[in-house]
Amino acid sequence: MTLVNIRPATSTDLPWIMSVETQAFTGGWSDQSWSDEIRNHVVLLASIASIQQGADVPVGVLALSMVAGTAEVLRIIVVPEARRRTVGRVLLEYGICEMVQQGASEVFLEVSAENQAAIGLYENFGFAQIDRRTSYYGPGDDALVYRWTTTPTNCPSLDGEGPTLSTTRRSDHV
Repeated sequence: MTLVNIRPATSTDLPWIMSVETQAFTGGWSDQSWSDEIRNHVVLLASIASIQQGADVPVGVLALSMVAGTAEVLRIIVVPEARRRTVGRVLLEYGICEMVQQGASEVFLEVSAENQAAIGLYENFGFAQIDRRTSYYGPGDDALVYRWTTTPTNCPSLDGEGPTLSTTRRSDHV
């Protein structure tokens, strides 16, 4: 069993975040954009313990914002070697539950129609597609818009007492 640690990102995480940003996205966010997100919104970093490195190793990042009870998943990135090993789901679940704790009643996101892994993650979590934006990311690359609505039972407690910004989450799949 491996532990996935979730904590707020800080400016000291920016070099790592930028390295995964440039690997994951063409024409992605700038250093300044990420710096602004860290300063003004919720940005969570996931890491796993590494015996070889003797410390936690970052494996994912999630950025969210909220206005008037509506949250938005702005960015989620998981390093290739940690994909399909529940890191994305743990980040998403934890971030959304944090937004619900802060008063969100719904969460929106958009994803490339080509990104089947992310679509599977979002749909398995309970997001429902509500729109399609033709060629949003460029010619032939549509964006799918998803919405998740909170109910009293669909934001599970992460540690038995409800979510907080610092946690360790066990995962049998990491």
